[in-house]
Amino acid sequence: GYHDAEQATRQGRIQEALAALGPAILGGGLTTAGAALFCTPCYIFLFVQLGVMLVLNTVLGLTFTFLFLAPLLAAFGPTGDTGQLLPMLLCRPCRRRWSNEEQCEKTWRG
Repeated sequence: GYHDAEQATRQGRIQEALAALGPAILGGGLTTAGAALFCTPCYIFLFVQLGVMLVLNTVLGLTFTFLFLAPLLAAFGPTGDTGQLLPMLLCRPCRRRWSNEEQCEKTWRG
């Protein structure tokens, strides 16, 4: 995905993510919408509603994924280490405590 892409630029990362995951996302959405289309000509109104809801939900999900999220990530997505949780969890007090422990271990080891 975008976070695991090896490219350095935002556009490169989104291209790599869409090349790797795009076909699977599109295929999953199209098969879901295609299967739900078979519910729409039913005589039972509950199945018609279910089919329409699934088709619309899938179409909206694919639309927002490829036409909203991808350009948004290409324009404003995180680069480098930005957006990773580990640096945020290793805040200054935590780093200070761990660096003191490392210094203690170094002194004891000699």
